[in-house]
Amino acid sequence: MFKERTSIEGQSVEEIFNKDYKCFEIEGQTIGVVQVFTMDIEQVFARKEKFLEYMKITHDNKNHFLTLLLITDILKKGSYLLYQCNLLNFVSMVFGVDNQQGIVSRKK
Repeated sequence: MFKERTSIEGQSVEEIFNKDYKCFEIEGQTIGVVQVFTMDIEQVFARKEKFLEYMKITHDNKNHFLTLLLITDILKKGSYLLYQCNLLNFVSMVFGVDNQQGIVSRKK
């Protein structure tokens, strides 16, 4: 039952992204944040490039400093982070990790 409730099957990237989209202003900078909870992380990663493309459009259109999509794997109790940012190394510096093409993996 829980897997069915967290399934994104049949939903467009836009629907998934905008379902829990929130906008914040921190120290004069606008940040967009989305979190997706799933028990089937591969459903998200199968469309990773489409998520990154849609994030870029949203990021640019809303003039964000940072746009984050947190994909939380309920089974593994960890999250992946897809992002767009105006400062190239900002996210890797903040989290203290190496990143790959707008993706950071954070466990717990």
